[in-house]
Amino acid sequence: MDIQKLKAFVELTETNSYTETAEHLFTTQATISKQIMSLEKELGIKLFSREHRTIEITDEGELVLEYAKQIVALKDEMYEKISEHKREHSLDLVIKTIPSISNYHALELISEFHQAHPEITLHLSEAESYELIPALQNGSADAVFMRIFDMDESEFEVASGEEDKFVVVVPKQHRLAGQTAVTMQDLKAENFLMLGKETNLYDPVMKLINQAEFTPEVIYEGR
Repeated sequence: MDIQKLKAFVELTETNSYTETAEHLFTTQATISKQIMSLEKELGIKLFSREHRTIEITDEGELVLEYAKQIVALKDEMYEKISEHKREHSLDLVIKTIPSISNYHALELISEFHQAHPEITLHLSEAESYELIPALQNGSADAVFMRIFDMDESEFEVASGEEDKFVVVVPKQHRLAGQTAVTMQDLKAENFLMLGKETNLYDPVMKLINQAEFTPEVIYEGR
């Protein structure tokens, strides 16, 4: 029995839409339809009733669904265990970093480590900041380089290598350009260009602004 047919069946029971199911499984609506029909033929039952362009699971389909979910879940668990076993018994090192890693000394350390240990296969890739902690938690990364603000460090071993500071960037002719220090109150009437909410730099900046008790005029959010 093709596991993909069961996966399509389980997904279709959740979406009740061939179009959405195809999108979720990165295939076509026609492929999903063929997989369901093939599964019905293989099992000798009707999994769905199709009346008035609506999809409704049959009693026989409900019976199959219970087992299909278990089979799909076990398949995913098996592949996860295999990947975990490979990682534990191989000399692969997976490191994920923030996109601006080139601005930090960490990149030099990684390069030096790679040259000193050619026996280890290094997999280095960039990821958005919100993806890094989940990568550690689900085992898809062995180590990450990221910025730390108010993170609970009890779950991980953390080594701080460098320290960043927030700065304000203004045009040379701006009224604040000649000052050696700027307070948040000085910026109350200014337009803000900031990194977006999906980055982990947004909340700390907003926290400083909230402490200064004003609502910023954000005219641009970027990544």
